[in-house]
Amino acid sequence: MKRGEGFSFVRLGDSEGALLLYNPKTAKKADYEYIWTMFGRDISQNMLVQMADQLRAALSAADLIGNRDDVWLARPSAYQVKLDDPDFTDRFRGSLKLREVERSLDDHAVWRLFGLHQWSIDSIPVGRPVCSSWIPYDLALRHFWERLIVYAKSVTLIHCSPSLPDQLRQVLGVQVEHIRIPDMAAHRDRWPDDDGAESIYPDSYNRVQRTIDVPQHGRLVLIGAGIPGKAYAATIKRQGGIALDLGGLLDAWDGRATRPLVFATKTPTQAPSRGHEPYMLQKPSHFPHWMSHFALGL
Repeated sequence: MKRGEGFSFVRLGDSEGALLLYNPKTAKKADYEYIWTMFGRDISQNMLVQMADQLRAALSAADLIGNRDDVWLARPSAYQVKLDDPDFTDRFRGSLKLREVERSLDDHAVWRLFGLHQWSIDSIPVGRPVCSSWIPYDLALRHFWERLIVYAKSVTLIHCSPSLPDQLRQVLGVQVEHIRIPDMAAHRDRWPDDDGAESIYPDSYNRVQRTIDVPQHGRLVLIGAGIPGKAYAATIKRQGGIALDLGGLLDAWDGRATRPLVFATKTPTQAPSRGHEPYMLQKPSHFPHWMSHFALGL
């Protein structure tokens, strides 16, 4: 940010694993049923192939990649597992260092995590830094993001919530540009002003790309947009912006507990419905010497 250079941080989750493994010749009904929850039933095979290519390109362009801890810290036995092994699910599940709340992952979820593991073995750019996909939550507990946003003075938000921009303005006193996107297909009815007329892909995707494909001049852009958000990050970096894929943390800022498994791990003393509360935005005045903490990189 101080140098005003382009930067991209993107995270991988099991939905990205599904897309990285997607092959229209071998895809099964369970694969499409999972994909439909994100993009709706109108998504075509060609569109999925396009998005998979865009995802790979975004990962190649990223400066920092977040991967699931249970995938990139998998036991060595994971490297011997093949997708066509007759006991694939049990062998791969047993090789993952799963969170306690995920010990009973279903077969399709295990398959999606295998997609991440395979990509990590075969395709991660040499020398590219990797961190935990859940680092946004760790830093949020230290209120790093509030300090960063206030330091920037203004921010662009790519997210589905109509109320989150005002939260940022009121709590942090910064200027906010909002590029609103549809929620994932399974949750679009959450917002009464979303009539469903704009498809998530390609309509919303193309609109956002047109909006951000302009000089960014070091602007801070926070993204919570699922799989398309990774491609947005690549465009923002190319145009000189700082793209941070914070995902479901933005929902927590908006007062919604949409990542109960993360909350169960990171803040286990909280009730599931209140797991987002430790991550809620705070005014900088609520933590002392916050600017000196920022200068120290805390």
